[in-house]
Amino acid sequence: MIARTKLNSINKQVIVGLQKEREVYTIAETIAKKKKTKLYTLDMQEDSALLRITQELNWAYYLYENTRLALKTLDILKLP
Repeated sequence: MIARTKLNSINKQVIVGLQKEREVYTIAETIAKKKKTKLYTLDMQEDSALLRITQELNWAYYLYENTRLALKTLDILKLP
């Protein structure tokens, strides 16, 4: 599984975006515990305001997901 290979390369922090396969979250948790890494995940609840904006811009859904991930990263890093 590609996710396992990618997650094995994590260091001090990792953020996992929305995944179709629930197993990815389990693998991420296991590896994060083993490596004593801080694991962040996106809230499963959609951001309706952001979704509306991306729809108005005619963005593909994956761009909405990428934007959520980028905003979560800024929040984690405490950047404006």
